[in-house]
Amino acid sequence: MPGLIPGLKEHGNMFYTLESAIELREKLRKFEKGRITIAMGVPHKCPVAPFEVIFMLDDYFNKKGIRDKVEIYYTYPIGRIHTLEPVAQWGVPEFERRGIKYETLFNMEKTEAHNGTIAVHSAEGFTVECDLLITIPPHRGTQAIIDSGISNESWVPTNRYSLKYEGYENVCVAGDTTNLPISKAGSTAHFESDVVADNLIAEIKEGHSARDYDGKVMCFIETGFDKGTYIHLTILRHQALYLILRRYIG
Repeated sequence: MPGLIPGLKEHGNMFYTLESAIELREKLRKFEKGRITIAMGVPHKCPVAPFEVIFMLDDYFNKKGIRDKVEIYYTYPIGRIHTLEPVAQWGVPEFERRGIKYETLFNMEKTEAHNGTIAVHSAEGFTVECDLLITIPPHRGTQAIIDSGISNESWVPTNRYSLKYEGYENVCVAGDTTNLPISKAGSTAHFESDVVADNLIAEIKEGHSARDYDGKVMCFIETGFDKGTYIHLTILRHQALYLILRRYIG
């Protein structure tokens, strides 16, 4: 929802709708030199999307032969370049190897246009100027949830282990509708649905649930036009994070 940040709808470029992706594609085709900044609102649905656009931009301008004329500048709202620390540790040397500059603790607050450039202001008091702004806008759940009276927010309060609507034993929740602090991704809905299905069968046949949801998420990461990697994350009861990051060339 770009409208949540002043100026973002007017000055930011996104790829979350077909229309905005086509518009961004045309601007990139015409871009010959200058700074491209990637800035994001919180929360955003897919934590690896900022990495993917960064790496594909690097490949794109390398293939065009003008990478030395284009500065790619990445910002992130917390004190490292990705929410997950192992991903951030992997990402920093990748950024440095590709000549990608970055700024952390940068929470986008508003954007303005000045003399042909775009100024992105952060809540921390920093300003980044650029020639093209690509943004991951802050995401929200569906308005239908609020309108239904289920919740005062656009996410459904969900028990992180049983995946049941908090306070109810006969309502299960899965996918982007949950308020769980994990990726809003297809794999999340897939793994949650397995748990919901197993538990519904067990409750009907045996009178009790079969298992808890362990927070399992798997995300593929495009690290360029012909390279990729993936992360596999499980959030266990004791809150420890276990992450496997394996890189391969496709």
